[in-house]
Amino acid sequence: MRFREILPIIIIAALALNLLFILSTIKGPLNEKVTTHSVGSINLTVEQVCGDTYCNSPESCSNCANDCGVCSSNESSGAASSSSGGGGGGGAAPVEIIKEVKTGIEVSQELIKMFLKKGEISTAEFSIKNIGTDPVIILIENSENNMLFISPKALSLESNGTQKVKITVSAKETEPGIYPAEIIIKTKDIVKKVNLIIEIESEKVIFDLTLDIPPESRQLLAGEELTFNPTIFSITGELNKEIEIFYVIKDFSGNIILQETEKLTIKDQLTFLKRLKLPQDIKVGKYVIAVSVKYKESFGVTSNVFDVITIEKASVISSNKIVIGGSMIFLFLIIIISSLLYHQHLKLLNIEKTTQKNLSEISIRHIEESPVEMMKIKEKLNKQIKVLRQSYEEGYITKNSYIKCKDRLDGALQKLNK
Repeated sequence: MRFREILPIIIIAALALNLLFILSTIKGPLNEKVTTHSVGSINLTVEQVCGDTYCNSPESCSNCANDCGVCSSNESSGAASSSSGGGGGGGAAPVEIIKEVKTGIEVSQELIKMFLKKGEISTAEFSIKNIGTDPVIILIENSENNMLFISPKALSLESNGTQKVKITVSAKETEPGIYPAEIIIKTKDIVKKVNLIIEIESEKVIFDLTLDIPPESRQLLAGEELTFNPTIFSITGELNKEIEIFYVIKDFSGNIILQETEKLTIKDQLTFLKRLKLPQDIKVGKYVIAVSVKYKESFGVTSNVFDVITIEKASVISSNKIVIGGSMIFLFLIIIISSLLYHQHLKLLNIEKTTQKNLSEISIRHIEESPVEMMKIKEKLNKQIKVLRQSYEEGYITKNSYIKCKDRLDGALQKLNK
């Protein structure tokens, strides 16, 4: 089979795999509505899409409220009267269309991290947008925290309206550490949360640090181990000092879930692996892992976020990893097979040049070669004849080229046999 014939098959197979992956993520049946109209002897099929803001036949309030509104009781009774038929001569009852009311708000950020030194004041902002059809009144609350101030705490937004909310944090009377908090955004029907992490360090910091969580530890089940990598380094040149390290897991209400302390000696920089086993009764949700380093009056802090998930969600994540891994392996195999086929394609395509080159080499060398070398040359020529035949049979060369090259190869073999 030619390369140009097999390549489309490979591409179609790859596209089919991607299509199967996409279809596997679709939940629920497709709700397409198709109507057929007859025009003379020609049938035209027109697809009506519910959700395109146009109320076209056969869409109605009963099967497409998004475009045609919600059916009222008058419409139902009117439909019944018209369907009963008969001679009364009366018209159908007027139809009252009630447009669907949509509610919703969008928050620009779900997680905000604020960093400041003891005694400082810091500010941050996020925005709220009303994506509903009607005006909405929004109330903003925060967990009990004396250093956190929100402005405004209440606002009114028209449809598609947006307003910024200012967060102010004062660390004048707060000790260094990590302080998670929640900002709760409420409407009549909706509750959303913005998670806030406040990191406060000492005025003077001798040892600072960073914190990395590997991807496999970002979503865990209750009772599993949280793995993370702190990196501690001196920013003032202090060497060979004993430091105290604090590990704390908190929820965004500020509750301590787990804490641990240890002492280490650091030269100038230290990166290490740390594991903390989560409690079996830890609730599903988002948590903060905080690491702090204390040395004399210096207090450096850092933090990161991870999630505790349900077994069902963990199974979905595992299945997705298998599908993605299988797709990558399949793609890798396609690349390898395509490369091999393309190499074979070039080999068959250039068979005439290769044959001429081999014959030229043989005509120069065959007289001086030993019997063993002569056998190798014969084997090479026979192999060349097979490749030549394959090139002809698969259409890479014409019949005249095939006969011409084959005659040359046969002639070379006859000379070697003399």
